[in-house]
Amino acid sequence: MTPYHEHPCRIFLVALVVLGLCVPVRATVEEALKGNQCLICHQELHQEMYNTPLWATDELARDVHLSKGILCQDCHGGDAATSEISASMDPDKGFVGAPEPQDVPQFCGKCHSDATRMAKFNPALPVDQVEKYYTSKHGQLLREKGDKKVATCISCHGFHGMYEVQNVKSPVYHSNIINTCAKCHADPKYMAGYDIPTDQYKKYVRSVHGIALLEKHDRGAPACNNCHGNHGAKPPEVKSVANICSVCHALNGQYFDASPHKAAFDKNGWPECTQCHGAHDVQSATDSMLGGTPPSVCITCHKAEQSDKGYVAAVDMKKAIDGLEALRRKATVEYEDARNKGMEVDEIEIKLRDVRQQQIKARTLIHTLDLKRVITETDKGTTEARQASQQAESAITEYSFRRLGLGISTLIITVLVILLGLKISRISASRKA
Repeated sequence: MTPYHEHPCRIFLVALVVLGLCVPVRATVEEALKGNQCLICHQELHQEMYNTPLWATDELARDVHLSKGILCQDCHGGDAATSEISASMDPDKGFVGAPEPQDVPQFCGKCHSDATRMAKFNPALPVDQVEKYYTSKHGQLLREKGDKKVATCISCHGFHGMYEVQNVKSPVYHSNIINTCAKCHADPKYMAGYDIPTDQYKKYVRSVHGIALLEKHDRGAPACNNCHGNHGAKPPEVKSVANICSVCHALNGQYFDASPHKAAFDKNGWPECTQCHGAHDVQSATDSMLGGTPPSVCITCHKAEQSDKGYVAAVDMKKAIDGLEALRRKATVEYEDARNKGMEVDEIEIKLRDVRQQQIKARTLIHTLDLKRVITETDKGTTEARQASQQAESAITEYSFRRLGLGISTLIITVLVILLGLKISRISASRKA
């Protein structure tokens, strides 16, 4: 049978859909720009200078603005109906060429800050992007210091040939925005004078977040804008770091806020989550981060002394967590052995899942610094792990018993067959005699 994705009818239908999507776009472009002196002149200039068609032609065909009927003059002003340069580019007719960096936010904001105008295209789009931009570090440097190197709208979104945000080719698509931010922030020469590090990109791609987003294609993993913001992008303040992390890690944040650590971190001005887990280089949390020996993060603040309650709690919690993990591994090995032998192990598998859940709960409760709560959860998991281990051992014992019984039965049957054969031979011999 021909696979579904290779079926000729399906291929034909897909081709029709593609043509149905592409042809109207090209027709719309050609029709919309027909007689548009902006494009006609720029085509001729580009052909004369570079001996190639205007670079913007193909890009315009996919432009989100043009697809909505927004033409050259709608952004740049002027008169697109005349070929006379002074008239077509008359400032009195609102003509604006390539805007200066400091003018870009207001240039885009002519439409994007106008709720009435935007409602004609997409009422759900926010109209406060420009307002938010000026609250960002980029906007503040642009407005207050006239810094033309900072990012503006077109630095991230592009200009001619702009894709919709949801398009995978858009520079601000969720998995692309890392590279978009890195164009500036990972360039030491460009960032010279700003007194901020330029290794964030290298750290991020090696982090648990970067691996999840860029390698595992997990759209739920955070990119730069999830923590720093979009149009109002700025570095998180010390006191807001935990709130930002808690957007995803809600329970951890809740436990931390109720723990003794909260007051201590506020007193010392520490940025809560990132103090232990890092910022751009966040690694997957492991049990090795807990306890009283390296690489534990606890000992960076707590002294290895019995008088230090935090140190003692860390050691005891690590002991409880490790004990549960050891039992889980033992039960898992026995479970796999029983399963490979063909024994019924569904109930054991369910118990091991419960053990895994208790581990997760216990590890999350570490943020409370409440030893009793942690041990309560590890004890529950310990009970389940031991039961799973006992059931697996019983299944393995039963398997051995069955094998022994089968061997004995086979031996008895073999002996009986031999005796029966001897008996038949004797009977045959006596008859012949």
